[in-house]
Amino acid sequence: MNYYTNKKGISLVETLMAVGIFAIFATTFFIEMLSFDKFEGIAFYKTTATKIVVSEMEILNSTSFNQLLNIANNYGGKFALKIQNGVISAADSNSQYIINNLITAQNKMQVPPNITGTIYVYIDKVPNSYDYLLDIYVSMSFKVPNKQIIIGEDKNLNGILELAEDVNGNGKSDSPISLSTSIRNPL
Repeated sequence: MNYYTNKKGISLVETLMAVGIFAIFATTFFIEMLSFDKFEGIAFYKTTATKIVVSEMEILNSTSFNQLLNIANNYGGKFALKIQNGVISAADSNSQYIINNLITAQNKMQVPPNITGTIYVYIDKVPNSYDYLLDIYVSMSFKVPNKQIIIGEDKNLNGILELAEDVNGNGKSDSPISLSTSIRNPL
């Protein structure tokens, strides 16, 4: 059985069409591969930042209720920690006092050396709870190395949330990497 009635072969137009279709699929494939590499790096650093935020929340949960209430009443209920090359430091003098005198376990937290970012901690008294209930919110803004991408609202990572950075106007540095909990006074 002879299926081909034309023995001339493939024309130039058919060859160019096939190469063009192949080029479209190959370009799409390589673009997807490049974006996968980008997102793979982001995923690694998001996981690392999540571990840091969880560690911070555990430190706050192990801190006495009275110390947390003291921060809420006397220090504006917030402090920020800067992370530069794996070293944690206070973002301002208020945060330095809190770390040195109220939450001393903070100095023992381990951070990978390639992380640069800022941890924000907000401690708020729950309205009408008569100082028996505190809301704690921890978030982290950070830079993905070699990608020029900053995750979170603090775009300059200086530990101070400027008005232009607070996108939703809630007065807190929001980030996809955040945790929130409530702590009750054990009496």
